[in-house]
Amino acid sequence: MRDGLSSRRLHDLGRRIESHVNRANRRKPPEAELAAPVGPPRGPLPLEGGAEAPLD
Repeated sequence: MRDGLSSRRLHDLGRRIESHVNRANRRKPPEAELAAPVGPPRGPLPLEGGAEAPLD
């Protein structure tokens, strides 16, 4: 080819692009849709009362 890409390199490039597209279009496993249980929150609990709490 005149643009500097040999047919072997062009074929290899096409195969790499095709494998990338195939990986991107792969279906998610059924477990991926399930909601995972959330553990208890870490850190201090929020103050009670919200905006009505006294500013002491």
